[in-house]
Amino acid sequence: NKRWWWVVVDWTATTKKPCWAVVIVLISLIETASAWPSLEPKTMVVGGRRCCLCPCQTTDRVLPPVILLGGMAQTIETWEPHLSFLSKQREILVYEGIGQGPLQIEEGLDASLKSQALSLKQVIMELYGPNQKVDLLGFSLGARIALAFSRDFPDSVRKVHLTGVAANRSDSALVAISSWNDLLSSGEMRGFGWSILQSTYSSAFLKRNINRLPFWVENISTNNCVEGLLAILREAHNESPAEIAKGISTIDAKLIVGQDDLMAPPSEASILGDTLGIPIEVIEVCGHGVPSEQAAKWRKNALHFLN
Repeated sequence: NKRWWWVVVDWTATTKKPCWAVVIVLISLIETASAWPSLEPKTMVVGGRRCCLCPCQTTDRVLPPVILLGGMAQTIETWEPHLSFLSKQREILVYEGIGQGPLQIEEGLDASLKSQALSLKQVIMELYGPNQKVDLLGFSLGARIALAFSRDFPDSVRKVHLTGVAANRSDSALVAISSWNDLLSSGEMRGFGWSILQSTYSSAFLKRNINRLPFWVENISTNNCVEGLLAILREAHNESPAEIAKGISTIDAKLIVGQDDLMAPPSEASILGDTLGIPIEVIEVCGHGVPSEQAAKWRKNALHFLN
């Protein structure tokens, strides 16, 4: 086919006359391309939740979709730099849980982990049907939701990759959560943004990205709402991962955590790993925000396990 194509191009260049065969082939290619499904990520609202569907970049997809569950103040926009890498062999659905993102919480809807798991199940059913198994890729709050989902809907889960979650909070984490509650209760979204960055990342990472911090704070402020974040703080932290883990009989999972994680310290992460009976890996020179601080290593780790 390539040889035929170059014969036509060469004939056209030599005779300096238009080759109708070339025109026909180009029209055919345009029509075929227009019929291909778009590989661009698509943001939509499903079951009252904002999601971003990123199609698999290969046509021979056989593995189930991966549901990407982010941290408390992370939104679809946070994960955009990762999507082209994660979707090479897998369809990715970035999911904003109850209280995350710009959508206001519906009246009467709580943000507890049990409610979060049920909401995620409803979204999966609407997009993929009632019998679809999924892989879960959860960070921080997203990892807690992944655990709750694995407990409440074990038949819907194939594999789970967890990052930045531990059996119980550290003392530093409890202080940070109290400060976030005070800041948000006063409507101090930007103050909350600065505080959560300080708690999430290592000192070395913050120093390297000192000029980007105001931009990140602005993103946190504009892409989230105070009411939603307060609901997460007050309702999604009432059940510890240690308690959830006791209700999970079997799980095919892996847990990674940053060496300098103040929110989910390695010592507490090891306890969670032992309870679940899963391997744990500590990423050196890294704080809580492993997906940002060690992006390439985190993606490779996750995809190697899930694929």
